[in-house]
Amino acid sequence: MKTIKIMMLTLLMLSINYSQTKMFINKQSGVDSILLSDIKSITFKTGTMGSLDSLVAYYPFNGNTKDMSASGLDITNMGATLTSDRFSNPNSAYNFDGNTAYMIIPDSLKKLTFDANSESYSLSMWVNLSAKPSRHIHFIMDRMDVGPWSYYLNFGVPSSIYYKPYDGGAGGGEFIADSSLSIGVWYHLVAVYSFKNVKLYLNGNLISSNVLPAGYGSTKRTTKNVLIGAFANSPTAIVDRMIGKIDDIRIYRKALTSNEIQSLYHEGGW
Repeated sequence: MKTIKIMMLTLLMLSINYSQTKMFINKQSGVDSILLSDIKSITFKTGTMGSLDSLVAYYPFNGNTKDMSASGLDITNMGATLTSDRFSNPNSAYNFDGNTAYMIIPDSLKKLTFDANSESYSLSMWVNLSAKPSRHIHFIMDRMDVGPWSYYLNFGVPSSIYYKPYDGGAGGGEFIADSSLSIGVWYHLVAVYSFKNVKLYLNGNLISSNVLPAGYGSTKRTTKNVLIGAFANSPTAIVDRMIGKIDDIRIYRKALTSNEIQSLYHEGGW
């Protein structure tokens, strides 16, 4: 007996309970095909993962790098390769080799950058390291050039998760949560920013909270691109590349609640 759970953008959970005999999966189109004679029950359940109008970018990586939010900010892939996701579905996440691979979110309209003095936002993603890094590796950074940024989220040596909004070069405001990430294990990371209050969640649980130091100016990015899987001081100085898998990136223009973060973590029956 097996259960399939499919999360749709309408926040409707469809659960199909069936005896597994033969199943055809096309995750790129989001369709699972099952023999009708094998279906035992069908259950519908609404989700609670944040309102759709606040979801400004969503990358499920279902065979491609398309943005499934209303923003239409499709990713430009610079060498990452399709791989299996946390449910072992093929071609449903992307692997970064730690050497050349990264991704670019073209954001000339600056939908994915935020002012730390007046705006709230949340970053959600799944990551899976394939090797222990010798230095910082970046999951996402709101910049690909010189100048300010709203956020970066990375994993650093020896065993810490780092989140930082731009601080005007003063060197402060880097929030660190000591947490070891095992190799080959999927982890759900969420960074929540709300009126200078910062929270970091790992696998649905709050692991760190803090308040942004005084003296911040605008943290809105002045350039046009967001980076996935690397850090950049210029378009030609791309370093600290991710080594491992990334999946299900979501960016919200709101502060997610703990209940919404729990729903994201348990999406698909995880």
